Parts: sequence; structure tokens; C-alpha cells
Amino acid sequence: MVIFIEEKDNRIYCCLNDGRIFGVIEKSTVSGRYVYGFFNKNINLISSHIRKIVENKTDQLNEENKYKNKESDIKEVLNQRQKTHGEFSEVSKTYTDFINIAARKDFFGRCEDYQRLAIDVIFQKLARILNGDINFKDHWVDICGYSELVKKELDKNKKQD
Repeated sequence: MVIFIEEKDNRIYCCLNDGRIFGVIEKSTVSGRYVYGFFNKNINLISSHIRKIVENKTDQLNEENKYKNKESDIKEVLNQRQKTHGEFSEVSKTYTDFINIAARKDFFGRCEDYQRLAIDVIFQKLARILNGDINFKDHWVDICGYSELVKKELDKNKKQD
């Protein structure tokens, strides 16, 4: 039987049930993945069955680590976006206000699909500007981009008339 003893420093000792340590699993500082190694003096203790148990434990740790990294990446992105885009609930309220104004003016009934999409995204960008970092250039560039796409569609439709 193999027993794994975890340490706080991302190191896991591999022991037999009699307490003899025969290897270690540790997190690589270079790749961030878990790797295992066996101690030479105890190499004769390691059967293929024990080796497979250690390999499986290492694979399990790498799989768990992959999801932990994704969760921390998501949190980091959300924290960064909150600074530039504003508090999500406030942005949502502002965006909904824009949609309601457009609906009262029957805007969506009077426009083409591409115009509806563009104004929808522009409303989102404006809501981010109003609630987030007004100097975040990407918001303004995106608005220009969607406006340009509508302009191209209008020019294309004008040529067809």
C-alpha cells in the first residue's frame, strides 16, 4: 500500500505503509506541473504497481492544478475588467436603460439586423464607459469599429439601390 503525505510546500512524500519513503511528487517551479521522482536507495522497493499508483496520483494533481489555474485566471480577468468596465451589476442596469430608451422610440422595429447588433454592442460599450474607466481606449475603438461596420453596410446597400 502507498501512502501520500502532503507538505505545505507543494511536495508530497510517497511512503509504503511501513513508513519507508521511496519517492516524492513535487510541483515544478519552471512548468508549474507536478512531477515525481524515486529515491535511488529505495528503488528496489518500487514495483510496477507502486509506480503506476504514483503516476496516477501525479496525473490527478496535474488535472486539479489545471482547474485551479483556470479559476485564478478567471478571477484575475474579472478583477481587471471591473477596473476598466465597471461593476457588472451597474453596467447591466445602464445597458438596460439604453435598451428601454431604444424600445420606447421603436428603434428596433425600424432597423436592420446589422444595425440592431451594432447599437446593442455600442450600448454595452457606453455602459462600460459610464461605469468604468472613461479613458480605456478599447471602449472607444470598439464603438468606432461597430459604427464603421454599419457605415459599410449602408454604403453597400446604397450601391445596390
